[in-house]
Amino acid sequence: MKEEAPIALSNVMLWDAKAKEGTKVRRERKDGKAIRVSKNQGR
Repeated sequence: MKEEAPIALSNVMLWDAKAKEGTKVRRERKDGKAIRVSKNQGR
C-alpha cells in the first residue's frame, strides 16, 4: 500500500524556464516582500 507524505521544501527544485533545468532557490527580502531568487543563476 502506498501512502502520501509531505515533502520538505529543501528537497524541492523549481523549474527555470530560461536555463531549461531545475534550480534551487533562496528567499530574499526586497521592499518588504519575500522574493525567490535562483541560487544557480541569481535571477
